[in-house]
Amino acid sequence: NSNNSPTSVDGFQQCPVNVDFVLESNETEIALFVNLFIRSKQYTEAIDIYMTVLSHFQKQFGPQYPLVITTLHNLGVVYVWKGDYDKALTYCQKAFEDKAVQDV
Repeated sequence: NSNNSPTSVDGFQQCPVNVDFVLESNETEIALFVNLFIRSKQYTEAIDIYMTVLSHFQKQFGPQYPLVITTLHNLGVVYVWKGDYDKALTYCQKAFEDKAVQDV
C-alpha cells in the first residue's frame, strides 16, 4: 500500500493518531478506527480518541447531539473491555440519560 496507510492491526499500532482526521470522520469511521485499537487491546488509546471526540462535539453541538450520546455509550463499552465496570456504568448511564432528554 503506497499511501502509508496501515493495512493490519500490527502496522496500525505504529501509526500516530491524526486528531483532525478523527474529528472530520463520521460515526462509523470513528468506530472502525477505534476498533483497531480495541482489537489490539490498546484500550487507553481508544479511550483517548473517544474523549477527544466527546469533548469536541459536546462543545460544538451540546450534550444531546447524537454523536455525543453514541460516544458516551462507546466509552462505556471500552471501559467494559478494559475491566473498569464502574466507569463503564457511569458512561452508559450518562448516554441513556442524554438520550432520554433528546427523545423528549
